[in-house]
Amino acid sequence: MTTKDYSITLQDNTGRSVTLYINGDSIDEQVASGASLAAATEGAEGNAFGNAIDRNEIGADAWIV
Repeated sequence: MTTKDYSITLQDNTGRSVTLYINGDSIDEQVASGASLAAATEGAEGNAFGNAIDRNEIGADAWIV
């Protein structure tokens, strides 16, 4: 399986936005370890979102735009 790298853009209620880059290889590694594609994708995106919150780049109320 080869998942292409991709990005998602989020915006919070203050108008801040951030683009998160998702590494396809990290998703493929999780799938190879037994995770479903959906779970691996959700995990990678959730991790990127959590890191952006920790770096104060976006609020926890953000949504995909």
